[in-house]
Amino acid sequence: MDGNSSEGEFNSEAALYGTVQDNYGKPIAGVLVSDGMQTTETDAKGNWQLFSDLKLRRFVFVTIPAGYEVPSKNGIPQFWQRIPENEKQFKADFTLMKRAGSGDRYTILMTADPQIRAKTAGTDKYMFHSIDIYEDMCKDMKELAATITDRPVYSICLGDMVHNNMSLWEDYCEGLKDFSFPVFHVIGNHDHIQNAANDDLAVAEYEKYLGPTNYAVDLGQVHYIFLDNIEMADNSALTASATGAYKNGLSEEAVEWLCGHLSHVDKNKILMVCGHTSFYKKIGYDPSVSDLNASVYTGLFSAYKFVHSWAGHNHDYYNYAYAAEETSPKYPNVESHILGRSTGMLGLNASVTSDGGPRGYLVIDVDGENITWKFKACGYEEGKKLENLPADWQLRAYAPNEQGWYT
Repeated sequence: MDGNSSEGEFNSEAALYGTVQDNYGKPIAGVLVSDGMQTTETDAKGNWQLFSDLKLRRFVFVTIPAGYEVPSKNGIPQFWQRIPENEKQFKADFTLMKRAGSGDRYTILMTADPQIRAKTAGTDKYMFHSIDIYEDMCKDMKELAATITDRPVYSICLGDMVHNNMSLWEDYCEGLKDFSFPVFHVIGNHDHIQNAANDDLAVAEYEKYLGPTNYAVDLGQVHYIFLDNIEMADNSALTASATGAYKNGLSEEAVEWLCGHLSHVDKNKILMVCGHTSFYKKIGYDPSVSDLNASVYTGLFSAYKFVHSWAGHNHDYYNYAYAAEETSPKYPNVESHILGRSTGMLGLNASVTSDGGPRGYLVIDVDGENITWKFKACGYEEGKKLENLPADWQLRAYAPNEQGWYT
């Protein structure tokens, strides 16, 4: 166990320490615990400790292992504790609920860029506020989840939950509060405080409601990693017109956490890596070549059995499997997935996405290491239910000059 003087004993100089146990009071060994930079494992007695600089750390959190339930409150997974300000030492104990059954088979409802705006927002280049559309999406997800009774359901939102307006976080969370399943999040560029002095300050409102921005969880046989790959510019060096500028990729802090975390993760694992903007191939652009610390994360992920990269941000649906598309693929173990905006295209029509397809989200079914997905058109159109759609309906193709969806 990293940093322990001997198994089961706490060093009085450890800034963070505690115990991880199950709901029967039994210690759980091998659970990953992190302060957002360093990562350690619990020992045979469930104990852990970290020699952290609490002036720089805001959270301590666990990677919930396979075999245990993901505890949630109002739809938000509870895997973290906030470190109180001005503390010199903090004890954080975690209790994990033991799962009944293997949990290898489950469904994920994956959304992207709900990007809610105030109902009082005027007509501008964004055209519509989307809170009502977001509420319809949440209703659709709850109704679908209620039909899935033979396996767990989870959800992932790929960022841009709000649109620059930090006062809307409560509205966003209101949509999740009666979900029967937890929703994991990544932070998007519009979820940052646009005029904050630096990136650390820019994430404050996201952290207030949703916790740390870099973390992981095991669901069944697959390992999920959630990363903040938006680094806001230092606003002290920008003009007012450049407020909100950012770079894509991983900050030095995110890289340090990722390197430490993956040193504890079996290379035979399939990884589901989630960020707001894609780590890999986009239309006409490959972030793995030029984004911040791209060579570091691609090097780390190349060692794993297979990597599914999931992202939003571009508002178009796009899929790229390197091994299928390239003769000599540089990332043969990677498939890049990008989701369209779940609440419809900005500036056009709330019912369609930028590529002309209907608004909706992905339904990902996982069974062991077998991962399949399909598109789910939202069952509502501005509050009106779309009737008589079969479960496998994706979209309709029309001949030229006919009204309707176009492929």
